[in-house]
Amino acid sequence: MAHLPLENQKRNAPAQRQSSEPSGFETAKNSSAPPPFQLQSSPVQMKEGGEVQNAETAGPQQVPANDAAASNAAGTEETKTLTLSRGVMQFISEGDFAGGDNDCRKPHFPQNIYIFEQLTADEKGTDETKKYKGDRYTTSGTDGRFTKSGTGDYKLGAKQDRFATATYSQTLAATQKLGTVGNSGCTISFGVDLGAKYHTTDTEKVKSYFIAGGVSESDSAKLAEAAGLKGIDAASKAATLRSEITLTDEQVIKCLKAAVPDYDIAARGNGTYHPAIEELFMYAKYWGLGAFNKIDKPVRDAIAGKTDEAQLAPARDAMKTLSDTDESWMQPGFEKMYFFLAQLADMAAAGYDIKFTDAVLEKADLLKPEEKSFEFVQDVTERQNEYGQGKDLEKQITGTGIAKLIKESVGAGATAKNNTEDVTAVQQLLYNGDYDLEVSGTCDDKTKAAIKKFAKDEFQKDWDTIDPTGGMLRHLKKFQYKTRTPASAPATTTTEGK
Repeated sequence: MAHLPLENQKRNAPAQRQSSEPSGFETAKNSSAPPPFQLQSSPVQMKEGGEVQNAETAGPQQVPANDAAASNAAGTEETKTLTLSRGVMQFISEGDFAGGDNDCRKPHFPQNIYIFEQLTADEKGTDETKKYKGDRYTTSGTDGRFTKSGTGDYKLGAKQDRFATATYSQTLAATQKLGTVGNSGCTISFGVDLGAKYHTTDTEKVKSYFIAGGVSESDSAKLAEAAGLKGIDAASKAATLRSEITLTDEQVIKCLKAAVPDYDIAARGNGTYHPAIEELFMYAKYWGLGAFNKIDKPVRDAIAGKTDEAQLAPARDAMKTLSDTDESWMQPGFEKMYFFLAQLADMAAAGYDIKFTDAVLEKADLLKPEEKSFEFVQDVTERQNEYGQGKDLEKQITGTGIAKLIKESVGAGATAKNNTEDVTAVQQLLYNGDYDLEVSGTCDDKTKAAIKKFAKDEFQKDWDTIDPTGGMLRHLKKFQYKTRTPASAPATTTTEGK
């Protein structure tokens, strides 16, 4: 799967991109305006797939973006279109194929299980030297769900192994109870919560749902036993089912595809919401009514009177405010929603027309070279992790990771190969980030100096080489959709990093 292409920018002595983008990006044309984000002529031109060819043999050159009059006369405008799979928010936020606690192929209970200890008379009393000063909990049911309460009679004890069936059959003291502070049910696929989504009387409905997802009738019947269960009841059922059932990758994605329509809110906006806003609201509703109610009004107020991609930036800002101020257990989820919108707002500002499919794509389609949803998931999760490692669902499924922006090292170090296409990609990112260099495809002194300056700015290190799998390249991706004009270039010297 090829990586999302670097954005075309105005620049000094730049490389020029062909009119056809790498596969996965459609091109819409009209005859009324000059091509946006087009580049000036250069000895190097990008081909489909990220290869480079000599401009003299590359075919007709594009008109530079600043030659508006000439372009209007000749004129075509290119709008790059990114189409994402419905359900991409679930791919970002809910589970993985990594084989750990939250592997979406296995039933699991997503919250911790504890032994809760009943407070002694002294701990509940008024003697300040003996009174318990920590968080207190109370429970009001038989399913082991505890909530914080200043007048509670329990304190949090030892955490238990929530996936071990022995946890739920152990003998406890009379003063102890097994419990959880969450309200989850048994979960499978990308966050399909069988406790929240269904009632205990819905076993046939649950069975039909899993059969529609390609799960065998016998496994579907077992999973239906978790319908409507929450708390300890759900955790115990998940531990039992976990040892008996493992869905295939295809089944996981089909189950998500079957679940998402139940949370569709397209009609609520009367067709006025950008599809990314529909995706946001759908995921919030999927996540829970409490989350939906919290984001609903702030986002709707932010996008009021705006249409299409113009809704993305104000919705992003509304989610940033909510993420920064919310103190509930939902805050991490709101943060994910913010980064989802932040990535899309940057792409829209760089000229992308952003669309979503009507339904969740199936595994075979998600893994096609031209499909970009898993790549988008990686980019958003890298951004959320401050450009650390992101979620590579393609690697988890196939063993082969999403292609990097460069194939070999670039810079002044001994390991640097400085291939033209790799140098061009690094130069474009550095140029977008206001570093002083030209995008020529040659790793010259200015490029080496810019790499060293970026390493010093970002990591306070004297590194001189950018590797395909290293942190410097991930951090450079923050400039991928930034627009810059030559006038904004900072002054640096060419002697640095020689």
